Amino acid sequence: VAKQLGATVATTASERNKEWVESLGADIIVDYHKQNWYDVSQLKGFDAIIDTVGEEEACENGLKSGVLKPDGRFVSIVNAAVGFDPTSHPTLRYRAFYCLRNEPDHQDKIASGLLDGSIKMRFDKE
Repeated sequence: VAKQLGATVATTASERNKEWVESLGADIIVDYHKQNWYDVSQLKGFDAIIDTVGEEEACENGLKSGVLKPDGRFVSIVNAAVGFDPTSHPTLRYRAFYCLRNEPDHQDKIASGLLDGSIKMRFDKE
């Protein structure tokens, strides 16, 4: 979705999934077995980080390394420790734990993207 909106998309993936992640349109792929994402020199000044792993201190690492802009947004869908109250993290515009909600408008956009192929979803047996 971010790519469709014109964002530069960087992600982590293993070598095994690199080709698949490339097919989804990622601009920068970091092999997390070989290096930390926050140590990659190409990753600087991003407006947002979306954490889907729950890495400890991910927000702090993003800020300290300059990957995330000082007034950027950090959203985690797996780590409640980042907190619900953005005012408790004054340098950020938003920092939150987010779970999917029952919002028909969001669901319709996702469903449309899946139907027209602009959003791809992978299913594994593993």
